[in-house]
Amino acid sequence: MKSAIFSVWMWLIVTFSYCQTLTENLKFGKPTQEELTMTTYPKDADAEAVILCRKVNIFYEYMNMGFRVYQQVQTRIKVLKPEGTEWANISIPYTFNTTNNDIYKDVVSKINASAFNMENGKMVETKMKSNLVFRERINEDDMVVKFAVPQVKVGTVFEYEYTIQTDNIYHIPTWYAQTEISTFYTQCDVLLPEMFNYSVEVTGEAPIESTQKSENQNFMLSNGDVVRSNSKHYTFVGRELAGLKDENYVWCVNDYLSKVTFDLNSVHIGNKFESFNTTWERINALLLEHEEFGQKLSSSTPLKDEMAALKLEDLEGAEQKVMAIYQLLMNRVKWNGEYSLFGKGNRAVLKDGTGSNADINFILINMLNSAGFKAFPIVVRTRDKGRLPLTHPSVSKLITFVVGVEFDGKVHVLDASAKLGYLDVVSPHLMVERGRSVVKGGGDWIDLTPMCQGKETIRLAATITADGKATGERVHKSTGECSYYFKTEYARLTDSVSVKEKRANDLNATIQDLRVEGIDSCSPEVIETIQFEKEIQTAGNMIYVNPFVFPIYKENPFKQEKRILPIEKPWFVAEDFKVSLTIPDGYEIESVPKNLHVQTPDGKVSCQMLFMANGNIVNAIYKYHCNAIFFQAEEYESLRELFEHILAKNNEMVVLKKQ
Repeated sequence: MKSAIFSVWMWLIVTFSYCQTLTENLKFGKPTQEELTMTTYPKDADAEAVILCRKVNIFYEYMNMGFRVYQQVQTRIKVLKPEGTEWANISIPYTFNTTNNDIYKDVVSKINASAFNMENGKMVETKMKSNLVFRERINEDDMVVKFAVPQVKVGTVFEYEYTIQTDNIYHIPTWYAQTEISTFYTQCDVLLPEMFNYSVEVTGEAPIESTQKSENQNFMLSNGDVVRSNSKHYTFVGRELAGLKDENYVWCVNDYLSKVTFDLNSVHIGNKFESFNTTWERINALLLEHEEFGQKLSSSTPLKDEMAALKLEDLEGAEQKVMAIYQLLMNRVKWNGEYSLFGKGNRAVLKDGTGSNADINFILINMLNSAGFKAFPIVVRTRDKGRLPLTHPSVSKLITFVVGVEFDGKVHVLDASAKLGYLDVVSPHLMVERGRSVVKGGGDWIDLTPMCQGKETIRLAATITADGKATGERVHKSTGECSYYFKTEYARLTDSVSVKEKRANDLNATIQDLRVEGIDSCSPEVIETIQFEKEIQTAGNMIYVNPFVFPIYKENPFKQEKRILPIEKPWFVAEDFKVSLTIPDGYEIESVPKNLHVQTPDGKVSCQMLFMANGNIVNAIYKYHCNAIFFQAEEYESLRELFEHILAKNNEMVVLKKQ
């Protein structure tokens, strides 16, 4: 006992001493003895690496007839585990198009890197040679600088620095104080001339210190004149910030990192004044005035003859008419996989037979309006790119739009990227809580999440045989978003492996017949019917069978013991499964599972599992509802516990005994 107490006491002394000696070192090129000899990071004992110091300096300069924005970056990292060496592989993306003068161009320069290792009690520096820096083109607009810091291993402290110069004076990059690994110290200095008016927003759970002061700047113009500016100097500092790794059920981890974003409101240089993000109403007006947005909305449809051939007047109901128009267009033009906010000419899109979702959506709006419907864009930021800012408007954060169409007193949505979709069925990437309609007179906020829901219905009837088999039919109907998911997965399967083989593997059964309805048409639902045979467990004069034949869950989808990030589900969902089992002659029902009814404390997620025995029939019912797509991290435990109950009940058996 004395030995154990002494060990703990010594550990506390060492830890306290270590925390006292690891100090903020802002001098690059000079790692401290403590940084070089540290073997663990007390704030994160499992850390593979830790950012000891990261400094970013952003400022404007005037040169060559115009302003430029500079971003200077310096980073020092300590490697603590073998996997931490991956942080020495650096990639710096930037914009550079050599053929289009309208594309902003970046220059990445002043790239230096060094590794510092202790050898025979002395620090040895290994500098990276310039021939180890490579530049690769990603696409016609974007490039990346890549390099690997040499001689990096466990125990190494390495540093790298670079400068990005850009002629895009309308954009200041977001500064992320947090990354995947812990950060001991980070600092960002931003000097904004008074002619550039930005909205500055600090977000995230980890604390960020911020200060602001005025600073005089002089800019020498090409004609020799001097422009004086009462500039704003922002300083942001983060200390001992935890790493935040991506987790399942999160669309964009950057939403939750502590960061500072900059959105340009206006530019006032001399007699030139440009206004950008003043209000959402102003953004609405700007989009409607834009040649590649607003003017597209007023174009006439180039498919008048095809529209006339649809004979919409003979169709019953607005939904049938809308879907006839949608299907006509989807048969003429294919989505090229790109999301866009602006579009090109309708005739060019139809001629090419392909286009971005915006290209096709503009045509769809024209067609719907010409048919007498009220159709309009709903601009969104895709979920994988993060949420729109809450504190200020921002046109630069918009990614694309979906089509809103109003009938029967409701707004419905369509999108060209959902080739296998339907009315109110779009890609989950676009299913946002904050979309904004763009219409004359000003738009409004629209929540797409309640519009786009999914439902799964299964009806299964099987006969249990005395030799341990379950044979029967399973009819699986998917509607709404679930049908979109089914169709998407089906399309992938037919390219690689037969659906029948995949179903047999998933269900661990022999599939004797498989039919699918609605997979190739613009249908609101998909129905899969399978005839199956499945081996079940027998032991002596006993038969054990899962009441649902095929287990609903094989494992808990929420495996982590603790959760840091919120949970973001793809869509609202309802599941309704009903199973009927006929037991073999000469057997009796020994036992069936007890009923289960569980829900989260707020009732957003609920589940019922009911089991009934009547003569030689066993019935099982499963009903599951999830009426939310966002759950706070504090709600994780209740979700995990709910699925533990479902999983445990799902593993219970119906027991049959030979008479």
